Amino acid sequence: MDRRTFLKSTLAAGVGPPALGWRKAAARQNVASEAADLYNKSISVDAMCFTTENYVAYLDAPRIEALRGSGITLISLDVSIGGGEGMGSREWPVVLHQITQWNEFFRAHTDVFLRVRTSEDLARVKKEGKVGIVYNLQDTAPIALNMDRVGLYYDLGVRQIQLSHNQRNFCVDSCWELTNAGLSRFGKRLIRRLNDRHILIDVAHVGDQSTLETITLSTAPVLASHTGCYALCPHPRSKKDPILRAIAEKGGVICIYNMSGWLTTEKALSMDIYLRHLKHALDVAGEDHVGFGTDGDPSAMSPEQREWEIGYSQDSFDGQVRDHPQLTWPITHIRIPELDSPFRLLNLAEAMHRAGYPDRVIEKVIGGNYLRLFRDVVG
Repeated sequence: MDRRTFLKSTLAAGVGPPALGWRKAAARQNVASEAADLYNKSISVDAMCFTTENYVAYLDAPRIEALRGSGITLISLDVSIGGGEGMGSREWPVVLHQITQWNEFFRAHTDVFLRVRTSEDLARVKKEGKVGIVYNLQDTAPIALNMDRVGLYYDLGVRQIQLSHNQRNFCVDSCWELTNAGLSRFGKRLIRRLNDRHILIDVAHVGDQSTLETITLSTAPVLASHTGCYALCPHPRSKKDPILRAIAEKGGVICIYNMSGWLTTEKALSMDIYLRHLKHALDVAGEDHVGFGTDGDPSAMSPEQREWEIGYSQDSFDGQVRDHPQLTWPITHIRIPELDSPFRLLNLAEAMHRAGYPDRVIEKVIGGNYLRLFRDVVG
């Protein structure tokens, strides 16, 4: 059973955190006034949040209220999953159905959410105090070999497309593949089409060679929406230093995820785990090229969900160890609690402030760098 199937089975298992509002949360958590003020004036972005085929039902009133009060500016929402694993779960009729459901949901909640298609929309979100939503596809499987679907998805509001998920597709190799092939001929054509339609190209799950070729071929900078630093923990989903540098040199952004069991081999859980990866990415890529993307629940995961993810990740490790023998550590945790919350970007701003980062770097990491990339690519 994959994560999405599990979440479907836990839709009624509790509710998200109460809608305290970010100012009350800041006071309750003793967030420094300087960090709180910076958060208030900044654009804050989570560059990747997952969903399920029934996630609209999961976003009940308490979770909606929690997001309303979070102060978060923009969430990039995966609207491509339809259940199960592999390319079949992301066939285009399934994705169209998902987008239709989301459109209806956001039309019913215009007081809280605003769909973002341009950087002007993003500025409006901040001004109106709403939560912006940008649609993404976490795979090119919904495109299959039909290039015309790129325009279709653009017209439906998709502005960010990840080239692969956990399996090879018609375009590229996933990071889990052993062949480490580069772009296919179709993949090269697809890169050009995505550039032409001003859609952000996401390489978070993409294999090394495919990533490097994408960076070289693309006329626009690229995004790694949710990843870590391989140099600190050798998980296949994390990026090696040459790739971090290549993304930065082209003007792109690397967003560090909140997958603690993939960020460290240690059993102890703390915000320091995240800050180590953040510092490494900043050292390698520079302050203009690092951001935040949880690969998490837009609201917050329940304890049952977190416990299930630990087991699922360990099972995945056990199944992959023959091909990836470096996966030897036990998965004892999966989410840093402060970053698994509607207030995750407020908490990150506070942690970075406490660690001594200047305001300009905090502002860039919690959303400014993604905003710049979105403006450059999408317009």
